[in-house]
Amino acid sequence: MAAAWFLLLVISTVSATLCPDGSACGEKSLCCERPGEEKGYSCCPEAEVVSHSLPMMLSQTSCFGPSSCPDEYSCVETPQGGSACCPLTEGKSCQDGHHCCSSGSYCSDDGHYCIPASNQSAVVCPDGRSECPALTSCCLMSDMSSWGCCPMPEAVCCEDHVHCCPHDSQCDVTQGRCVSRQDHVPWMNKLPARVRLVGFGDEERLVPCPDGTSCPDGSTCCEKVDHTYGCCSILSAVCCSDHLHCCPGGTTCDLVHKKCVSRNGEGPLLRQMPAIQQDSANLVPCDVATTCPNNNTCCRLASGKWGCCPIEKAVCCNDHKHCCPEGYTCSLGKCSREEHSIPWLLKTPALTHKAGDVKCDDMYSCPDGQTCCLLASGDWACCPIAQAVCCDDHEHCCPPGYTCSEGDCQKGALSIPWLSKTPALKQEAGDVKCDDMYSCPDGQTCCLLASGDWGCCPIAQAVCCDDHEHCCPPGYTCSGSQCMSGGLSIPWLSKTPSLKQEGTTVKCDDSFSCNDGQTCCRMQSGVWGCCPIAQAVCCSDHWHCCPQGFTCDTRGTCVLGRLNLPGLMKVLALSSDGNWCDESHSCPSGTTCCPGEGGGWSCCPLQEAVCCSDHQHCCPTGYTCNLAAGTCDLPPQKAAKISPSGTSAQRLDYVWCDAQTYCSDGQTCCRGLGGAWNCCVYTWGVCCPDMVHCCPYGYVCLQHGASCGRSGSPRWDGKLSPLL
Repeated sequence: MAAAWFLLLVISTVSATLCPDGSACGEKSLCCERPGEEKGYSCCPEAEVVSHSLPMMLSQTSCFGPSSCPDEYSCVETPQGGSACCPLTEGKSCQDGHHCCSSGSYCSDDGHYCIPASNQSAVVCPDGRSECPALTSCCLMSDMSSWGCCPMPEAVCCEDHVHCCPHDSQCDVTQGRCVSRQDHVPWMNKLPARVRLVGFGDEERLVPCPDGTSCPDGSTCCEKVDHTYGCCSILSAVCCSDHLHCCPGGTTCDLVHKKCVSRNGEGPLLRQMPAIQQDSANLVPCDVATTCPNNNTCCRLASGKWGCCPIEKAVCCNDHKHCCPEGYTCSLGKCSREEHSIPWLLKTPALTHKAGDVKCDDMYSCPDGQTCCLLASGDWACCPIAQAVCCDDHEHCCPPGYTCSEGDCQKGALSIPWLSKTPALKQEAGDVKCDDMYSCPDGQTCCLLASGDWGCCPIAQAVCCDDHEHCCPPGYTCSGSQCMSGGLSIPWLSKTPSLKQEGTTVKCDDSFSCNDGQTCCRMQSGVWGCCPIAQAVCCSDHWHCCPQGFTCDTRGTCVLGRLNLPGLMKVLALSSDGNWCDESHSCPSGTTCCPGEGGGWSCCPLQEAVCCSDHQHCCPTGYTCNLAAGTCDLPPQKAAKISPSGTSAQRLDYVWCDAQTYCSDGQTCCRGLGGAWNCCVYTWGVCCPDMVHCCPYGYVCLQHGASCGRSGSPRWDGKLSPLL
C-alpha cells in the first residue's frame, strides 16, 4: 500500500526546532505533524519537505520589531499594508496576509504551503514558469492554464484536474480512489505549483492573457465586460461574473454583499487592474494580420483560423484543438514522451490587429467616436462614447452632460448605468461603413433604427436588438431591457446616430429628394418617401418597400421564393428648401425646429408643431402638451365637405374620405360620433373605438382611446436629430 502523504508544519530556530507539542528537532530537521488519530509531531529532513504555512495573528499595535509580539514570534508586514505576528523567529508573510513561512523558504500560490529554497532539484512544469519540489509531479489544474504538484514522482494526473494517483495505478473518479493491480488507496489532492524564481539576469516573466495583453508575474488574467482582459493581483484567483472583481482561490464571489466568501471567513472583493499592453515586437506573428502572445506558438484551429498554444515551440496536435510541449507527441488526450505522459493543452483564438483614430498621445489612440481617459495606473483607456465624462475612479465614464455617481451616471432625475473603459489601442484605422453614405466609428457596429436610418452600437460585432433602439455585446441575446448570456445579464446599450458622408442625392421631383443609395416611393398621403435601399420595390400599402427582386405581400414582408424578410419602413423625403432652425442647423421639410436640452435644436416630425416645455416632446398644431399624462390633447376636428359641383379629379394634396369629404395632406380619415368623418393628424393613423381619438401607425389605442401605447407604454412624439 502506498505511504500516506504528510502535511508538514515548519517551526524554525537557530540550532534546534521547537515543535508546538513541546518536543524539539535537531539542526536541519523540521517538525512534521503525525498523520491520522496519532497526535504529536516527529522530525523530518529539512531539504525534502513541503510544509504547511503557519497562521498569523494580527498585531495589537503597529510594530517595528518583535516587542509587540509574543516571545519567539516575529512581527512581519503583510502585502495588504498591515502588520501581524508570525510564530517564527525569522518569518515572512505570504501573499494572502494570513499565513507565514520561514525566511529560508517560499510560499505557495495560495499561501498554505512553504517550499524550501534549498530545493535545487525542482521539477519544472511544461509551461516553463511553474515548478514543483523534487520527487513530485506536475499536473494541470482545473482552470486548464495553471499547474499543480502531485506529492509523488511519475504520478498519474486524474481527469478531474484536482487529484492524482501513484505511478502504475488508475484514478477511480466515481469512488474517489486510486486502483492498482495489488490494492486501492485514497487519491490525493494536488498542491499549487509555485512560480519559478527569477534569477539575476533573467527576464521579468509575465502571465500571458488570451487577448494578447499580459499580467504581472504572480497575478491572474480575468475577462472584462468588453471581452478584453484585466489583472487580478493574486495568483490562482477566482474571476467574478461581473467581470470587474476577483477573489482569492478557494473563495466564491458574493456580488450582492461585495465580499469574497469561504468556509474560513470573508473579505472584500478585489478590483481588477489594467492588463499590460504587449509590445508588438514581442508578439509571435502567425501571418500578416494575426499574432499570438509572447512565449506562445501559432497552431491552426479546425475552422482554419489561427489559435495560440500557451507554450513556446509547441507541437500542434492533429485534432486542431490541442497542443503539447516540445519533445512530446499527441496521443489520445495526452502528451506522451517515452513512458511519461501529461494532459494536453487547449489552444486559444489568435488575435487580429485592430486600432482607432482618436489620439491620446504619440503612442496610444482610441477608435473614432470614443474618448481617451486615464486609468489609475496612468495608462490610457477608451470610453465607448464621444466627449465622455471620465469618472474619478479611473475605471468608468459617463455620456456628455451626465455626472458620475456611485455605480451610475446622473442627469437631473435621470440615471443610467455607467460605462466601463477599454484599453487604448496603438494603431489607427478607418470607420465601419454601413452603406455608401453612412458609417460608424471603428470598433462599433451598424444597426438600423426604427426610422430606417443607420445607428451605431458602441461595441464591435454587436447584436442589434429587435426594438431598433438597443444592442448587446457579441454572444449575448436581447431580453427585455437587458443583455443575456447564460445566467449573466447586463444593461443593454443605446445606439447613436451614424455619420453622414458627403454624396449625391436621388431626386424624386423638383422639390423632393432622397439620399444617395435610396429609392423614392410615394407615401399614402401622396407625398414622397425614401426607401433606405437602392432600386427598391415600392409596396402598394404606400408604407413599406422591399429589395430588388422581392415582392411585397399583405403582411408587410418581402418574399423571394421561400425567403421571407421584414418589409423596410420608408421615411419622409427631404425638401430642397429645407427648414432652417438657425444659420447652421436645419430640420427636414415637413418637420418643426424645437429647442432641445442644453440649448441645441431638435426636430419634431410634425409640421408647425407645438414644442413642449420639457424640451423633449412635441404635439401637432392646435394641440396642447399634457406633461403629466404624457399626451397631446385636442377636441376632434370635423372633416371638410365640398359641393358636388367640385372638380372630378381628386387633388394629390388632400386625403379623400368619400366622394364629398376630405382631410388635409398627411392626415387620416376616421369615423366620428354620429357617423361623421373626423381627421386624424397622423399619416395612416389608427382610429380609436371611442370615435374621438386616434393614434400613430404602429401604436394601439389604450383605454378605448384615452392614450396611445406601444407594448402598453404611454406615447410621445419622438424627435429626430437636426441636420447639420
